[in-house]
Amino acid sequence: MTYKVSVSSGNNYSVKVGKPTNYRAGVKYEMPQNLSELADVQLSGEPDKYVLMYDAALGKWINVNPDDVLTAAATEPISPGIPDVFSNEIELDAGGF
Repeated sequence: MTYKVSVSSGNNYSVKVGKPTNYRAGVKYEMPQNLSELADVQLSGEPDKYVLMYDAALGKWINVNPDDVLTAAATEPISPGIPDVFSNEIELDAGGF
């Protein structure tokens, strides 16, 4: 397509518009393969049989000893408590009298 443009100076200019260019953008995303690749997970070492627990102060999931999960469940002021089904199975050793 060609347009003819005239200016008041008496000179003639031609403007040619080419074919529109089709721009393409590619986005490559690779799925994380490990927990350590996630932005909201903070691992310290990789101890066997640890679990992930959310730490609101850090805003991240951290790996903790499962005992810490039980302690957090029983600690005031915001403890959800230990379920009765679980606590009925715990044997306490009070020692000898």
